[in-house]
Amino acid sequence: MRLALLLLAGCATPLAFTVDASFPPADRAEIARAAAAWNALTVDSRRLTLNGGKWRLAEEDPGTGYNGHCYGPPRRLIQIAREPVGATTYAVALHEFGHALGLRHLCALVPNEAAAHQIPMCAAGAEPLGVMDPSHVV
Repeated sequence: MRLALLLLAGCATPLAFTVDASFPPADRAEIARAAAAWNALTVDSRRLTLNGGKWRLAEEDPGTGYNGHCYGPPRRLIQIAREPVGATTYAVALHEFGHALGLRHLCALVPNEAAAHQIPMCAAGAEPLGVMDPSHVV
């Protein structure tokens, strides 16, 4: 876990999110819980905050065929589907916050980087190890 924490500590700015008002209160609570899970592992300078900022968290179809998507700088946008298929808003937010923090899919640690980024296909013969969440930080 120390290596991952050092990686997360290497960035000196918090990620400040404006959460779209379209999220219902229950989903907003799940998003806050996901942010808190990552904040338990990150240093103060790399916390996720949800009270306004350069990043936007939108309740909209990402248009990718998946429940969520994270666009890093300069766009700084996380999209979460209104009703995630086979997942919860918490699980999708947890995963996408991991991307915002700079983490990639677990299967991306393979020789063929280009193939690894064609989700859900990892490089030939590689299998995804599971969803990205704080319990996978090793």
